[in-house]
Amino acid sequence: MDTLIEKLDSTRGERIQTGTRSRHCRKNGAIIDVEVAAHQFVFAGRKAKLVLITDVTERMRAEAELDALNKQLIESSRQAGMAEVATGVLHNVGNVLNSVNVSATLVSEYLKKSRACNLSRVAVLFEENCSGKTSSTSRTSWPCSNATPGFPAPRNRSTSPI
Repeated sequence: MDTLIEKLDSTRGERIQTGTRSRHCRKNGAIIDVEVAAHQFVFAGRKAKLVLITDVTERMRAEAELDALNKQLIESSRQAGMAEVATGVLHNVGNVLNSVNVSATLVSEYLKKSRACNLSRVAVLFEENCSGKTSSTSRTSWPCSNATPGFPAPRNRSTSPI
């Protein structure tokens, strides 16, 4: 109480002191938050002080709860923004992967239609025929310099685009 009186005495030159918050102990021992408003004036030729002390414990509790809810809302908004960004990134990655999948499918279909899949069979035929062996897959005995049976003759290298 003495500190309160000192605060009030320090405001003699001011008209009204408002909004000073402090904690006080009630007669029952409960600690409460209070807001003090004071006004000094002259009444009937004597100096007087009008002091109003308001219990703001419930208001401060509500303000603290509101602050906590605001922080929670800000965090939820931040997480929602991060989720939206992640969704956009995953969508773009999905688009790229879809393009890669389509391209791989086109290459696979092209290779299935190509004669390159028979290349290993041709290599076996060359190896067997050049070494003088015959294979069940070889149709005739032919020298290494001839065209491979079942395949067109090789192109002239001077006209080859490669």
